[in-house]
Amino acid sequence: MTKYDAQWRADALRECWEKQLTPLECAQYIGVTRAQIYAIFAGREWKSIPRPEGFVYPFPSLPVQRKLTADDKAAYLRRYVQEHQTPDEFAAMVGVNRESAYHVLKGFGWKDIERPPGFHYPWPDRQWSRKPKTERPAWSRRAPK
Repeated sequence: MTKYDAQWRADALRECWEKQLTPLECAQYIGVTRAQIYAIFAGREWKSIPRPEGFVYPFPSLPVQRKLTADDKAAYLRRYVQEHQTPDEFAAMVGVNRESAYHVLKGFGWKDIERPPGFHYPWPDRQWSRKPKTERPAWSRRAPK
């Protein structure tokens, strides 16, 4: 049985559903792209393979991402101030990537949320220090015109 065989596909999908693998894990297991797995789970591709009785995607037992409320956002910013967090710590706490955390901390995101007292970005005691410029050797300088 090869991986392109219809029976193998049906068995592999059944395993993914039984184990409730994430789309990425299922895509890696079957050897297709994540976009194709979403289409398979939605029933737009591999229509000939029967879905199990009561099949629902996304799987109900997996955590569903929800939109943050204004109170949640304010609580995250208060905790950022209280714990004097770095942007990376803030990103991990909120569950976003570093760029999104910078976006929020710089004031471009969550504009409707009032910043708590003591909020700073970056923290004054954590200013990035750049290396002082070193004098270039004489041989590397351009000759004056």
